[in-house]
Amino acid sequence: SSAVGIVLTALTEPRAAVVLESPGYPNTVQAVRGTGRRPVGVPVGDLAAHDEALARAKTCLVVVDFQNPTGGLADDEHRAQLARIWTRRGTTPIVDETLVETWLDDEPRVRPMAAHHPGAITIGSASKTHWGGMRLGWIRAPRHLVGALSAARRSFDLGSPVLEQLALGEVTQARKVEMSHIGG
Repeated sequence: SSAVGIVLTALTEPRAAVVLESPGYPNTVQAVRGTGRRPVGVPVGDLAAHDEALARAKTCLVVVDFQNPTGGLADDEHRAQLARIWTRRGTTPIVDETLVETWLDDEPRVRPMAAHHPGAITIGSASKTHWGGMRLGWIRAPRHLVGALSAARRSFDLGSPVLEQLALGEVTQARKVEMSHIGG
């Protein structure tokens, strides 16, 4: 939720419309409203409605990997279609990747959304994939947006706790070693 607030604060004006999937994660709607922006819901997976809503909004937030609450996974063709819409509309897409590593069976063979649209801003969190109580997240963005995002972050908190950052570093390093042993 903090990452959504930071991105919206940095890149949109108060009262700006933000296209969201419906149904969607309630905390995302709260984060959008908490920054004074207006959520505009479109049905999950409805590319025509998404495109139409972006005629009136410059920003959208989607979850293409295990969308909450539907659990849907967008295939590469759907991702490519979204990217084409965003490029044509001049949209700044925010892609929530919080659930990207939560598959239950075989790892999905889809390209990340940023591979389809290099201008996408992606957000993630350690709380779903590494450690439930670890409330650390990240924002990946094109280089030209980093300054605005850094400035906006200062209005949200004073900084991430060092101990938790060190613990996350250890957890992710251990996971890399584990994955190298099983061929991942």
